Amino acid sequence: MKTLSFSKVIKNNNLVKSYGHPPKKWMEAAKDALRSVARSKKFIMSDDVWDILEKKKLRTFNNRHMGNIFQWAKDQKIIVGTHRFEPTGRPSSHRRTCRIWKSLIA
Repeated sequence: MKTLSFSKVIKNNNLVKSYGHPPKKWMEAAKDALRSVARSKKFIMSDDVWDILEKKKLRTFNNRHMGNIFQWAKDQKIIVGTHRFEPTGRPSSHRRTCRIWKSLIA
């Protein structure tokens, strides 16, 4: 019996795309949206950024890319994590808890 390597299994199941990079246009728009929200609110969560992107009809093939945007903003000293979490309002996320971030530029 022949066994497949993990990478071949991923390719065979068409999962490779989910591990790729987000579209550049989406990434830049997400960074701009996060900066805008951080300037206008003292505390933010990813829902605030998703709202702006959805109004602009911008999507990414993997919603986990939003985590990269928040990590970037943290590294840029735009936001800092708090110990607070709230359920998301996004139906696709099934009310999972999301971190509340404090803006450092509000």
